[in-house]
Amino acid sequence: GVDLNRDFPDQFVDPVNTSAGRAPETAAIMAWRAQHTSTLATNMHGGALVANYPFDSNPAGTDTFSPTPQPDHDTFVRLARTYADNNPPMSISNSHPAWDDGITNGADWYAINGGMQDWKYVWHGDHEVLVEVSSIKWPPANQLPDFWADNLESMLA
Repeated sequence: GVDLNRDFPDQFVDPVNTSAGRAPETAAIMAWRAQHTSTLATNMHGGALVANYPFDSNPAGTDTFSPTPQPDHDTFVRLARTYADNNPPMSISNSHPAWDDGITNGADWYAINGGMQDWKYVWHGDHEVLVEVSSIKWPPANQLPDFWADNLESMLA
């Protein structure tokens, strides 16, 4: 299958904003975004405990483990910091050297090409923070209420 968070146009390695040749789900998100305006979004994943802000990719197109800031860097840091500070387990999360009390620049952690948050920012000006809500990639259903409790204040902040 296709990793949908590696399937969007990328400013550095795939700079044509077209849905041609992409997974149907990616094409659907691209079509939906073309018809709807947004300015702020959160994309939630599992597998780590961190608020990740753009850019996830870099001009080298490979992992350099160094930050790739964008013009709205301070705004993204503030958004990620607000989310992490309102999530007690995340706010103390420093299990990776690139993390600063629960936040990181995506490319500083590990670079990816074709991520949705970079695509939304580059082509639509949207501010999206990717939030990894659990260090467990596929947590059991009985843990979901705890994740809800940990993230509720962050989602409202």
